[in-house]
Amino acid sequence: GDKTKMYINGMTTGGYLLNSKFLTVNFYNKYFTGDDNGNGKYWTKEDKLDILEKSKDSELGMGLGYKFISAAFKIPKAGVVGFSIEDKVFARSFLPEDMLRLTLFGNELNRSYDYSEYRVEASWIRQINFSYANVAKNFMKKTFQQFSWGVSLKPQLGYYYLGIRDNNLNFTTNDSAQITSHGAVTFLRSSIYSSDKIFYPGLSPLAGFGWGFDIGFNGKINNKWSIGMSITDIGYMNWYGNNYEYKYAGEFVVTDLAKSEQLDTLRNLINGKKTYISAFQKTLPATLRIGVNYKIFKNLFGVKADSLSKELVSISVDYIQGLSKNAAGTSTVPAFGAGAEFF
Repeated sequence: GDKTKMYINGMTTGGYLLNSKFLTVNFYNKYFTGDDNGNGKYWTKEDKLDILEKSKDSELGMGLGYKFISAAFKIPKAGVVGFSIEDKVFARSFLPEDMLRLTLFGNELNRSYDYSEYRVEASWIRQINFSYANVAKNFMKKTFQQFSWGVSLKPQLGYYYLGIRDNNLNFTTNDSAQITSHGAVTFLRSSIYSSDKIFYPGLSPLAGFGWGFDIGFNGKINNKWSIGMSITDIGYMNWYGNNYEYKYAGEFVVTDLAKSEQLDTLRNLINGKKTYISAFQKTLPATLRIGVNYKIFKNLFGVKADSLSKELVSISVDYIQGLSKNAAGTSTVPAFGAGAEFF
């Protein structure tokens, strides 16, 4: 077996995530990369209808992560203790059909556009992870050859947050294609700086602090099959640094959004009010993951049985389900994944 007692990785792990039911590679290439000669593409009415149908009422999520350092220590007869520090930047939005329709087709006659379901949330958090894992030798021995479990306690260092608190914004048009706005949208922002600019936080003072918790297990059924489950990022963030509320409200009328002078007028007519607010709390992006792994060994292809420990292929299937409805970094839309590793 592996007798290594210490693992340390530094500045080596990074990744990104894009979660969307419509923004595929084919969709992007078809509508956003121009023609074969490198010229810009002009969308036809059919193109716009296709874009609307595929992207309406949809979530778009993204995530960036970078792990500065991670370490694990094997303690004889006591399990494994781990430690890591990782920056995570998450963003999530929901685009209602009416919002996309107005953007694609302009102000059509005698229509109402409801923006109240529009949502956006983004955060930049540094997670410090203290973890412990061990093997439960006598747990469900009739089902599992080996059953291991783990827990993590994760202090959350908050640097930036942006999200919508309230939104009842809507637009109506008349038979002259004039647009009238009603309602308001209110944003929340927390930042390490009082300005609206974003800088790399480094070791700057915090804008928020919270706690997160992970729990998971892995059961080895036999040499071929294993199953695992985890729930990650159970917890909350308290945002308290440079907190402001931005409320955009006002009654205005425009006749053509395509005219730049009317867009300038629109910007002047919208009444944006910035107000300092007290601390507020947000949940972390709790996520459920269930995975099944199947291993194929070389002996299945005629090699001697004593080479059973030599894997040929490891196949994994995963189910991912977000548990936090409005938290950036997860989605309540179920996702499935599959992969294989060849040796």
